[in-house]
Amino acid sequence: MKRTFKLSTYANLSLALGLLLASCSGGGGATAPTSWETFEGEGFSFTLPSTFEGGSDQQDFAAVAEMYRNAGNETLAQSVEANAGFILLYAADSVINNQNKTYTNVNVIREQNPALVDYTIKDYVDLSLAQLQAVNGITVVGQKEINIPGFDAYLLIEEYDLSLLLGAEGTSKADQYLLKSGDTVWVITYTTDISEYDARHPDFETSARSFTIK
Repeated sequence: MKRTFKLSTYANLSLALGLLLASCSGGGGATAPTSWETFEGEGFSFTLPSTFEGGSDQQDFAAVAEMYRNAGNETLAQSVEANAGFILLYAADSVINNQNKTYTNVNVIREQNPALVDYTIKDYVDLSLAQLQAVNGITVVGQKEINIPGFDAYLLIEEYDLSLLLGAEGTSKADQYLLKSGDTVWVITYTTDISEYDARHPDFETSARSFTIK
């Protein structure tokens, strides 16, 4: 009999918003460009382009918030600070190539619950979709099961209408990778301005495939 499971509050937060505007080793570990940097958090590591700034401790979160604040985005700075306790890692790209001046970012959360052992990745995705569909301004435009060694993995592709979600101009687009291993699901959300998405999607995939648990 499958045990009852409900997404936690912090999982709902990341699945719904993607923070709009980031023992033995196992799983993932695909090769990334040598110029990329390794980012580490509690129980995991993965790689990102060297232009990303941030990390997993309070000092890293403060540095990203300060970068946003210096760019005149106080709302996003406060969002990073407010959610630092829920998110395991947050990083943003200092390079911006869109007229809305939207930062490309990534965040990582972990959902861990003994009941998840009885759930498939598709079960978890169905719960996630139910949460997303309840949020006005979020549209899931793509979904597929993917192959990342060491994990049961799924990709959700989402578009965010910032006028409805934040009262701001523009549309963001996100790749959200859900990687299940035993009783744990790692959720990695990469978000960028929709005009940059096609160029950045291959990097998002390379980064996600480098994800390793330890």
